[in-house]
Amino acid sequence: MAKIAIHPGLDFTLAGKKKKLPIIRAYYRPFFFAALPANILSLTLVVVFFKFLPPVIPLLGSVLDRQERLVDKIWIFTLPVIATVINLVHAGVIYFGRKHKVTLLRIFGLITVFIQLLLLAVLLRLILVLLPLGGLL
Repeated sequence: MAKIAIHPGLDFTLAGKKKKLPIIRAYYRPFFFAALPANILSLTLVVVFFKFLPPVIPLLGSVLDRQERLVDKIWIFTLPVIATVINLVHAGVIYFGRKHKVTLLRIFGLITVFIQLLLLAVLLRLILVLLPLGGLL
């Protein structure tokens, strides 16, 4: 049986044996298997509905002046990009901080899922409001 070591966390065993990729330990995987689909769904929603959005969208809701709230519709990609960066950074923190308390890292993974779902909800609301039939839904 040949063993290939690409990285200390990546082991591939050949000759028909089980291949393992223990980058994220088993007790953290449920959090990232919940956060990753939310991230992919947010990116898919933006790509699918991008052509149906108006040329300017009210992305900056905290600005007082109404004209400054409006941005070009390309800025809607910031939400999936932020979600992706958060996923990558949190996975890195859990991977490199694996020597810390398990409970602390599990809470960190749960926060990752919560942030991903929150960003997905904001994106869904924004898309549903801005679509031509959005006011009827």
